[in-house]
Amino acid sequence: MRATSPRSLYLRDFVAPGRVLHAASTTYGPGNLTAPHTHDFAEVFWIRAGRGIHRVNGRRLPLQAADLVFIRPHDVHALAAPRGEQMTLVNVAFSTHELRFLKQRYFQGQPQWPWGAPGSLPRVLKLGAGQMQHLDDWSHVLSQPAQSQMVLDAFLLEVLIWYQTRPPGGGGPQEPEWLRLALWELARSNRLAGGVSELARLAGRGRAHISRVVRRTRGVTPTELVNRLRLDRAARELRMTGRPIIRIALDCGWSNLSHFYRLFRQRFGLTPRQYRLRAQTPLRLPPHHKS
Repeated sequence: MRATSPRSLYLRDFVAPGRVLHAASTTYGPGNLTAPHTHDFAEVFWIRAGRGIHRVNGRRLPLQAADLVFIRPHDVHALAAPRGEQMTLVNVAFSTHELRFLKQRYFQGQPQWPWGAPGSLPRVLKLGAGQMQHLDDWSHVLSQPAQSQMVLDAFLLEVLIWYQTRPPGGGGPQEPEWLRLALWELARSNRLAGGVSELARLAGRGRAHISRVVRRTRGVTPTELVNRLRLDRAARELRMTGRPIIRIALDCGWSNLSHFYRLFRQRFGLTPRQYRLRAQTPLRLPPHHKS
């Protein structure tokens, strides 16, 4: 039996004159399968609810709610829901000219460009609950009859910022997704005071197992890794707020202030007070000298 060539889709067939994007929500049920296809445009889609299957470039990959996928123009893919399941996704399609503009302006020479992923598989970003709610808001904006280039730019830039600030990297491709997501939640929440115990709770794994994985993928202990997240949070608080230093230290998980000061100085080369004074010094124009 001869293999069927994938269907080619063209942006002009979806985007009316005067519009810059196509946005739609689709629900897949059992037996509802898209035909394999490629296209002359780029896509980003996210799973709003349910589970599904992504057949992409000869691979069969699972999809679930809160997955956001960056589809490159050359990807050959199809979507389906497994037996007894259904999946709802929102898709946004746009011109490759937009990709070239964004890459040249913001990602020139950078490896983080999500539509430039090497290999056969497109990038997938795991989203948090707040990001999913924000995407629901975006879906209403993007589906309006009248669109502008500014709306598309704003949407894609927000998604790209999420991608750049995705769960802390550094562990390489061998780092499991459960650890990345647990670190992401720990860093973004007010749970840093819980330390390694809270990391274990968020990850749903035992401390001994987490210790082995962190040492293997990061080359540090879980305590050292958590302390890095705490120091990053403390530095942000010192830059952006006037809260007392002792309160910042306590909220980040340090009851021993001298230990906090020692670690902070090792990391940033300054005491917390010196760091705050330097970061919050207002910019001033040089004095004007009359000739």
